[in-house]
Amino acid sequence: MDNETSKDKEIMESVTDKINEMHSNGKLTDYEYKELMEFNFDDRDYDNNIDAFKKSYKERKPILCSEILLKIYDEHKSSFRKAVMLSDCFPDPLSYKYTNEVHEFCISILNRAFKLAKNRNYSDDLINELRQIFLALKVFHKNGSNNTDGIEQSEFFKYSLSEQIRISCLFLQDQNRLEEELRNQDLSKQDFVTGMEASVANRVVDNNPSMKLSIIDNFEGLLDDFDTLIRYLYYLKPEELQLGSLPEHGDISHLHIPSFEFIVHLSAQRVIYTEMWEKFKYSQWKLKLLKGNDEDVYVFEPKFLDEFRQHIIAAARRRYIMLSHIYSHQNFDSFKEAYEGIIKLSDKIDICNPETIYLLNQVEYNVAKGTQYEVICGCKSNIPDFYFITSFNGIKTQDIFNAFEFLQTISEIYKLAVYNVFDQDNEALYKYLCPILSMSELSHMFANFYNYQESDSNKILSCFLFDSNIGNSDIFLRPLLSIGSDATLFCPVLIQQMNLERIIEMLFLQYKINISPIGKEFENKLRSLLSLVPFIQVNTNKVEFKAYDEKDVEYDFIGMFEDHLLLWEFKAVTTPYSDKRLYECKKTIGEGICQIERRSEIIKHDWEKIKKLCNINLPGNPVREDKIIRLVVTNIFDFTSIKYNGIIVVDESTILRFFSSPILEINNVRDRKTIFKKRIWNGLFPTVKDFLTYLDDPVTTSPFNDCLEACLKFVERLEDDYPIAFVDQIVVKDPYRAEIEKYISPKKSNKNSRKCKRKKKKHK
Repeated sequence: MDNETSKDKEIMESVTDKINEMHSNGKLTDYEYKELMEFNFDDRDYDNNIDAFKKSYKERKPILCSEILLKIYDEHKSSFRKAVMLSDCFPDPLSYKYTNEVHEFCISILNRAFKLAKNRNYSDDLINELRQIFLALKVFHKNGSNNTDGIEQSEFFKYSLSEQIRISCLFLQDQNRLEEELRNQDLSKQDFVTGMEASVANRVVDNNPSMKLSIIDNFEGLLDDFDTLIRYLYYLKPEELQLGSLPEHGDISHLHIPSFEFIVHLSAQRVIYTEMWEKFKYSQWKLKLLKGNDEDVYVFEPKFLDEFRQHIIAAARRRYIMLSHIYSHQNFDSFKEAYEGIIKLSDKIDICNPETIYLLNQVEYNVAKGTQYEVICGCKSNIPDFYFITSFNGIKTQDIFNAFEFLQTISEIYKLAVYNVFDQDNEALYKYLCPILSMSELSHMFANFYNYQESDSNKILSCFLFDSNIGNSDIFLRPLLSIGSDATLFCPVLIQQMNLERIIEMLFLQYKINISPIGKEFENKLRSLLSLVPFIQVNTNKVEFKAYDEKDVEYDFIGMFEDHLLLWEFKAVTTPYSDKRLYECKKTIGEGICQIERRSEIIKHDWEKIKKLCNINLPGNPVREDKIIRLVVTNIFDFTSIKYNGIIVVDESTILRFFSSPILEINNVRDRKTIFKKRIWNGLFPTVKDFLTYLDDPVTTSPFNDCLEACLKFVERLEDDYPIAFVDQIVVKDPYRAEIEKYISPKKSNKNSRKCKRKKKKHK
């Protein structure tokens, strides 16, 4: 026994010596050394490998973590990265909490897991995923740290918070002024206007020749850049928001501040890094190392190209449809009268004394606010009824519309007053582009104009106020920027780019209002509209029962089109403006796919129950699978015509276009004259074949097919950064102009051809 104990002791000492030697030679990290020396790296038994990883990560046990990573792969296989990234096994490398120490620990886990996978002959899929996570953490940590250091060391941070915010907004407002001039010049050269001109990427970025942007993308990019910058400024100096008096800035401007220009570039860089990390994490973008002659480049590209393209198309469609809604409600005479009211009131504002804005006449204001009529009607036509019958925090949706109308009208009046006297060569005038106003005075004015109690007015306008206490909200949802206890920076361009639909969605989410009734409203509306279509049968009864598998089932939509069964699932979600929201929407659509698959299977077993509950004529025998048109119909555009397991996802407007509005009409935005019309299907009634062909390439998205182009964009870099690029999809030509010219040009060429023939005949 003594000999065995002595032998064990010698073995332990030998192992310890070996561990010490490996640690001193740098072959073991401090964390690996500590874990081995503690001698308790037992294989714990957890029900959930993700939880096991997180527990071991928290205890700083990299050896155990690397082993568990392989178990996670064994469990999830092709969904390995999704399982690891979406459960936040590894922290965000762009977070301010992601230190060098955290980074080294994460890298040690991945290095060890990589070696284990190689030694144990795991598939290349796992090895590739581990490599990509490793590269992503490495690149974003280094470049993100350099970016943070550059921002914090800038001389721009010597200014007060209110000065920093105001300089940023003066720059934005001035950029908007210049963009408007360019836009008007471009539109004046067009023979007709589609409304998509500003979406075409035809401008080279000054400081990044590899990138082409549209006017809209350029300005939305600027807003994103300054949203990131301003939120960071608030994070650094929240105590300055408690100042009681309105701050004085003198003849402040963004001109001649080299450090500010550098800050703008760093903010733009930060936004791209954040977007790329989100795409890597939520949309599973691929990261490749592209070998170059001089240096390697880290390139991000979409894993699911169809989804990425549809997301780009969806954004353009939303803009176009909003414009269409606005113009459909436009009355030129009423708008002219309202705009004359804007001009009249702008003449009464002394920009040297911005407080004169509080003295505007209410009767004259009521005329001027008519400029917002079309915008508000357009927004209302897009928003579900649920929002109008539900309140949050004692506030109704109509109150938000009123505040939106108030802020938009006041900003238009003030902007015109400034632009009337503005001289870009007079630096003293720049400060008037974004004045400092009293929040209490604005609230008092709003209360008087809309007949609110002062306390209600304060509460409503606070929904548009951005300060250090509002969490993750964005400046383009809350454009009134607090720079003191009662001081707000009034930046017209931030106010005028507000997305009202998004503001309402975010407020309901913020106050945790259950929005599930929107789904039922969406379902009932679609079923009701489709039941009016003469060439299909639509069941309007509730179809709910216990299926053959002993589980309850409910069918959203059952119909008949010729001899085909229409089996559809409806899914209503909020519009995805980020990759995180896009992932959540995709999850919901995935649920719809699974439900359709199960309902298809139930048809084989419980057809008699279905027939009995439906109020339409169904065939005697279960419909064959090849005679079932299976769709997931949603209220967003981002997945239109994408197929998952043979099931097509389509948006409601695409469905209604085919069944209820088969005439495609394109009008000139400038004068609303019809440029051309075409019919989606040719016969008196459409056929199933027409419908299936249409679903493959619907008219709602087809104009974009030849107008999107892949483009490799390089990210601006600091001296010590890893070079990063990403594959983008840009709109290279106006899709509706291209569609118009497709139908107009042949006619022109035919006319010319006929003229030539006539001339030749005459000559003979």
